[in-house]
Amino acid sequence: MLKEAKIKLKLKAQLAAGDIEKLPFQNDSFDLVTSTGVLSSFTNPTPALSEIIRVTRKNGQIKILDLGMVKKKSFRLGLVQKLFLLANDHIHDYQKLFAQQGQKCQSKKVGMDGIFQLFIIKVKK
Repeated sequence: MLKEAKIKLKLKAQLAAGDIEKLPFQNDSFDLVTSTGVLSSFTNPTPALSEIIRVTRKNGQIKILDLGMVKKKSFRLGLVQKLFLLANDHIHDYQKLFAQQGQKCQSKKVGMDGIFQLFIIKVKK
């Protein structure tokens, strides 16, 4: 699948498959690490977040687009959240999870009344 993607997209980048909880890269390998819709599938995303931080260089960025905690819920948003939870997705408090790792996380609401959020972390080491 990765070989096909590289050919179709004409990428000059290296593509690799791996376990997000044990990434096949050395410490401080990347200036930018992104994740879209992956971490909401984990009951406990902490090991994956630790790995993402490990492979990101000091002052590098982590950008995560995923389901986010919303404090003020409209009826529609409450219904949407319940649908995601029925599909076995998990809604995490990324601010808290990254704080536990010594990182500051900023968030921006990007869709569906704020349930989809972009989380941006400038990595401190």
